[in-house]
Amino acid sequence: SGKFFISDDYLDLFASFFNLPHYFFFESNSLSLSNLQFQLNKKLTKSEVKQITAKIEITAEHFFSIVDIFEKYPLPTYKNQIFPEKSREETIKDYAVKIKKIIGFSKNVDLISILEGYGIIYMEIADVTAKFNGLTTFIRQIPFIVVHPKSPIQQRITLIHEFGHLIGISDEKECDEFSKAFFDHQSKETCFLKSNLFFNLVCRAYKQKLIYDNEAASFLDMSTDDFLACFGGNQ
Repeated sequence: SGKFFISDDYLDLFASFFNLPHYFFFESNSLSLSNLQFQLNKKLTKSEVKQITAKIEITAEHFFSIVDIFEKYPLPTYKNQIFPEKSREETIKDYAVKIKKIIGFSKNVDLISILEGYGIIYMEIADVTAKFNGLTTFIRQIPFIVVHPKSPIQQRITLIHEFGHLIGISDEKECDEFSKAFFDHQSKETCFLKSNLFFNLVCRAYKQKLIYDNEAASFLDMSTDDFLACFGGNQ
């Protein structure tokens, strides 16, 4: 009849059964996405946009939950003032060369670490339509670049395309040109994507026994076995 009182112990059991973080039933969802800019292969349907948005919200909840575990982990401040806007006289190629120099992009660099150092958080979401490549959004006034992990090369291209949007390039074709110019004379195989801030924080929480292995896997949308394999490889 809806009058049965659910104790904290029962909620912990429910969370464990559904492979959710143990505090899942004790928090409220206060996250909102703003300034969504999609990069597409083909036009998305309303249901696909809804699915992608929901997936991002859940992943962002996990991200901030992990940040909160470390008592307000000091996230990098977004340093947008460092990046000058493209002038009318500049070509996209010249602008890409300028931005590469500013961020110190060179051979064998970790793009994610560079961008997260400027306060731009990287997020991956899988299990969504293949028409989706990536997007930029702001959550709690923090810029996120969300990427579909299709292939390493496509991830890099999408990452820089979305970075172009963040620094003021609004036109999709110009962002494509920016990404292409960014990698000009630079093999896409030589710049790589290491583990990101979110993954590192989850591993840190697990290592310090603040969360269980199944919770860590749930945060990262992985199986427990896959998480433990990745965790072992990062030690």
